[in-house]
Amino acid sequence: MNLLLKKTFKHTIDCLIDVFDINSTQEQRVQESIEKAFALAKGLCKVVNRAGKENVFSSDRICLQCGTSFIELEPRLFSFNSPLGACEACHGLGRMYDWEAERDESWVMMRQLLAKEVVYRKTCSSCQGMRLKKEVLAVMINGKILRSFLICPSMNLMNF
Repeated sequence: MNLLLKKTFKHTIDCLIDVFDINSTQEQRVQESIEKAFALAKGLCKVVNRAGKENVFSSDRICLQCGTSFIELEPRLFSFNSPLGACEACHGLGRMYDWEAERDESWVMMRQLLAKEVVYRKTCSSCQGMRLKKEVLAVMINGKILRSFLICPSMNLMNF
């Protein structure tokens, strides 16, 4: 079989590695097949089920739609008290403080304003007050993004 490919066009070539039904006895075979696919396709693996639905996976922790890469998930990412998880725009506070409005005042006046907490505050536009990095807020659990868990009343969390 002779394939003619244009060198100025990005081609997609699929390679069938294995065909099997997934069950508990096939665990080792599944792992080996996926590792072989990752090695051949530079970190990508496409799994097609019997209905023809395709799922593409990456070993490089990247979003296959937009190309954004993600760091490995760890508990510190889910804390706004940690620099790893805190929103970079508001530093995990959820609000932005506008000091510009009071810039012309003297330091004494500024201290008085701070003591009274008369500071102009607005919700952080990057995290919408959720205090975490947008990458962390995009993490999905059972098909729902983390943001939906954060805005849900605690009594309703059992329904998730």
